[in-house]
Amino acid sequence: MVVLAFLTLATAAVAQTLDCSTINLGQLGRLSYTVLEVPPNLSKRESYSLERTIIDFEDCGVKIIADGEGYASVVIADKRQFYKLISIPNATIKNRVSFPMVGVNVYEYPSTKEVLYSRNAWLVLFADTGNLGTFSLPETASDLEFLKEATISYKVDGGPLTPFFHEGKVIRATLPTNIKTLDIYASRSDYDKGFDRVRIDFENSSYELWKKYPFPAN
Repeated sequence: MVVLAFLTLATAAVAQTLDCSTINLGQLGRLSYTVLEVPPNLSKRESYSLERTIIDFEDCGVKIIADGEGYASVVIADKRQFYKLISIPNATIKNRVSFPMVGVNVYEYPSTKEVLYSRNAWLVLFADTGNLGTFSLPETASDLEFLKEATISYKVDGGPLTPFFHEGKVIRATLPTNIKTLDIYASRSDYDKGFDRVRIDFENSSYELWKKYPFPAN
């Protein structure tokens, strides 16, 4: 069963039949899926922001609670589905997690406000090898330089705060492959996209998001 309540319609509830193969978490920040309708062979796509929508969802092995004010908790029953849902889809890469921690939308032609695109600072972890870094693409380098006012750090299993992104540069690392939790913190400056904190619990195939959260001192 699915129950979704919206900020503008706090008392509304919708029970629907989902196509479980279509569930997508949109690089953490959105929930979308295809709803099967009557008569047969009809369907529609629905999409909700985990940041701005009150959500109480449990179906297809996925459970999501979101308060509509920037906090969300996601639990995924199957570990294979966990990695599939929290990474950009790529059939050749398994057990990779990808988190757009800081971002901003900009116009390629600001004077005419044409061609809107997104610049993002991603944290990418290959769980099988422990390699921690970001996407190795030409456009990634320009994105990181553009976002140099932001800072991203992380904690492994509650350990010390370790820098990952500072002054437009990524500090790559190799983490243990048996880590239980990874806490990622971002000081996003004036960049509006992304999250101040993301906590991944690998043992329980779950994660939490905070849009607003104080950057830790240590």
